[in-house]
Amino acid sequence: MESRLGKGEDATELKFHIEDVTIDGAPDLEQSIRARISDWLQQNGSEGDSDLIKALEETVREVLQQNGYFVAKVTAQPQALNSDTESNSITVHIEVSEGELYRLRDIQFSNVSVFSPEKLRAEFTIQDGEPFNMSKIRRGIETLTVLYGSQGYINFTASPNIQIHREDRSLSILFECGEDKQFRVGTVEAFGFDSKVSHHNLIIKLKPGDIFNNDLIKEFYNDNKSILPPDVHPSGDTYVKQNPLDNTVAIVFDVRACP
Repeated sequence: MESRLGKGEDATELKFHIEDVTIDGAPDLEQSIRARISDWLQQNGSEGDSDLIKALEETVREVLQQNGYFVAKVTAQPQALNSDTESNSITVHIEVSEGELYRLRDIQFSNVSVFSPEKLRAEFTIQDGEPFNMSKIRRGIETLTVLYGSQGYINFTASPNIQIHREDRSLSILFECGEDKQFRVGTVEAFGFDSKVSHHNLIIKLKPGDIFNNDLIKEFYNDNKSILPPDVHPSGDTYVKQNPLDNTVAIVFDVRACP
């Protein structure tokens, strides 16, 4: 059946509604792929343009990479459901070539001194020899960021370089890390509380001179829940400003915009 995107039109301007998705390839993972596509469409909607097709491709690719098929190829093509050119309903046909299954060979780290490589490796739940899982790698990076943030290294970065060993179908990862500087608490201020609540009534575990620990931001909102406005949120009502000259942060809890 002829695709509506094959008539010389600008695909980025076309809007359509996905009625169905067909999958060719990866039979062992088809159920998982369909479940992920269904979840994605429920969260993001089935109306869109060519960007929606690309998003479905990436969604399928993620499922494959979570199951060890790191070099899988995925192609999604929209096809019209009928010959009515006015209809914007389509089906999406997804071609999958999963390729070889790859396993994790090892994970290593460069430019680290705050924590040992053994400690950093332990933050990843994926074990050597397991099918490679990109989601576990991403979660491991998030865990490293929290770990370093708990010790004041709030600008920590970890960039993965992945090496493919085709001879034994394995992958090695070298994380190039940037620990940057350790920050301490400079000043702590709080605004927007009831006039009956003094600064001394607040439970604030972040003290000037202490190593900055981002986890204590959330604890502030938990510890003072009974006297906080109802709709506060750590990410929206907290301001952390870095002072690179003395490696301190100024912390402001500001709930004045909350009802």
